[in-house]
Amino acid sequence: MTTKSMEGCDKQRFSDPQAVARREFVRQSCQWHQAYDRLVAEGVPMAEMASRLPSFDNGLFANLTCGARSKQTGSPCRMRVLCQNGRCRYHGGLSTGPRTAAGIAKVSRNLPARSAMK
Repeated sequence: MTTKSMEGCDKQRFSDPQAVARREFVRQSCQWHQAYDRLVAEGVPMAEMASRLPSFDNGLFANLTCGARSKQTGSPCRMRVLCQNGRCRYHGGLSTGPRTAAGIAKVSRNLPARSAMK
């Protein structure tokens, strides 16, 4: 690709204010989840955990939408409920389940006995 075509691509990618806000949402969400996992591993009580977690201003992201583009119409997704990755549950928010044998074994150990018998 030439430099001229890349300039237009970058301009188009960063001109969308929703995309900039979505990147910030993903960054802050990642920081919060990493801090939460670290505190759980340290055994910090839940009552104390709230004061030690980084602040996450949900009001800042209140009007943020998924923004994934439709293949047929090209219009953006308008879903406002976002997962940690900055997309809605239809466009990359949910897990597809365990893929490896170790992952399947781990899930089966965590299931209740009634579900494991099926």
